[in-house]
Amino acid sequence: TMLRRQASAARDVLFFLCSISLSDIMDLGEDNLRNTLVDRAAASCTDDLKRIQGLNTTEVAGLVMAQKVLVRGGIASETEIKGWGIDKQRNSLVSSNQRYTGLPASTLQSESTFDNAMRAYSTWLYQVEALPLLSAFSNIGAAETSSFSTKALLPETNRTVGVDCISIIERTKA
Repeated sequence: TMLRRQASAARDVLFFLCSISLSDIMDLGEDNLRNTLVDRAAASCTDDLKRIQGLNTTEVAGLVMAQKVLVRGGIASETEIKGWGIDKQRNSLVSSNQRYTGLPASTLQSESTFDNAMRAYSTWLYQVEALPLLSAFSNIGAAETSSFSTKALLPETNRTVGVDCISIIERTKA
């Protein structure tokens, strides 16, 4: 049903983009799930809480996704995003999608914010994020072993924790 799809979108966004554990998400009832998503969206825009509460759950999920895309894609900083309203965030997302995909603005404007955010994730965002990493890998010499110490920032606690290291061995071509 429609409500199930909306709850699924909310769970996906909270888990994948907001660093909330799956067990915590599964413990939330539908109302608390939605309220958590609304709180996340409201914390990163200037719009009145009532306006955000008036959106359906998928629209709120799309708003949070748009905020994350704009920051991760280097379009705006978290501080800038917090100073923008929903409309400016959506327009910036549409403009970025137009720039990276070449699709007409009218096509993108006719899509929901959720669909525009999904388009960004599936077409250009991963390329923008991957470029620095790929450039670093291109500097690794043949038959060299390299190790990278990786860390992850936990936003809720503002702590950095170590995660598994990556080992890369580039083999010479036969």
